This record gives sequence, structure tokens and C-alpha cells, in this order.
Amino acid sequence: MIHTEIELTRGGKVSQIVPHLCGMAKRFRMKRLIVSMKAFFDESGLNPHEDKALVMGGYLGTVEEWESVTEVWDEGLHASPSIEYFKSDDAKNLRGEFLRFNRVTADKKISDLADIVGASELQGFCASVPHEVLAHRDPAATKRIAGSRTYDWGFFTATSGVLQYARDHHPGEIVDFIFDERRELGQCIQALSEANESAKRGRIIP
Repeated sequence: MIHTEIELTRGGKVSQIVPHLCGMAKRFRMKRLIVSMKAFFDESGLNPHEDKALVMGGYLGTVEEWESVTEVWDEGLHASPSIEYFKSDDAKNLRGEFLRFNRVTADKKISDLADIVGASELQGFCASVPHEVLAHRDPAATKRIAGSRTYDWGFFTATSGVLQYARDHHPGEIVDFIFDERRELGQCIQALSEANESAKRGRIIP
């Protein structure tokens, strides 16, 4: 049985919080019931007037896998030229942490960090939802209705994909989803909670 838990990150971006969430020693983890798999997700392309589609992507891994890759990731971030955290928008536009970079050094940093993820045991997931699918909806008539926004479709596609993969490859494991906190997220959690409650498949931590 898959138990689904939703944990919201608060006070920062997923990319800045990941290294601090998986630090419990194994001897302590083995003594208590805790989440054994974590799925970190982030989204881009949220503006329907500027972006063609919303993209929600993330990675799933065991606590041990996250501990291993975050150590190497931190080393990669601080390898010269050093950055404190990675944000693809900054890397693309040479701003923020990439303000001191040029196109060549930024692309090299991106490639080095991508190699770290590629060499890990983390499983990647990506959901893309074209904004045009819901472009003609009536915002007033569909207000507070789950499934009426592209974010909803991205959320449910991503979470269902992870749960299906976990059921097939890691039966019996608990999956903890961590998303950046957004106002759209609360409604999605409520809908997923109600679905899980009716199916008696798990529990949600808002």
C-alpha cells in the first residue's frame, strides 16, 4: 500500500531546502516510522500570457539516495566558480548567482551539475500542460474547482506518476512530496486528500 504524505516547504525554494531535509542518522531512522522516499518538485512556465505550457518536474529517491546526492551536489555548487544554489532562470539569463559568469562558464556549471544528477539513483519525473487547453475556461465559474487550472493538471499528473512508479518498483514504501509553497497548492492537497481518504490509501499532512 502506498501512503501519500504532502509536506510544504516554507520560507524558501526547494533547491535551497533539499540539503537540510534528509540529515537524520540511519540508527535513528530505523527506530521510528518515517517517510522512506521523498519526491521534490518544482514548476516553471506559470504565466499563460508568456509561456506555452506549465512544466512540473522533480525527482524521487530514498532518504539514503537524497543524502548521497545532496552531499555531491553541495560540492558541485561550491566548486569554482562557486554558487550558493542553482536556479535555471538565473543560469540562462546570467543573473542572480550567475551574475559573475559568462555564457561559457555558466554552461559548464550547468553541465557539471547535470552530470551529478545523471550519475545518481534518483528517478526523474516531468509533467507538461499546455496553457491553451484551459485558455477558454470561465475563471469566475470555475473558481475553487480542482482541475480548472493548468497547475492542477500538472500537480495530479506528477503525483499520480510518482505513486504509480512507487507502487510498481517500491511496493509498501511511503512517499513524501515536497513542493514549493504556492496558493494553488492548498486546493490540490485538499482534492488529493479527499481522493486518498475515500480510497483509504494514505494520509495527507497539510
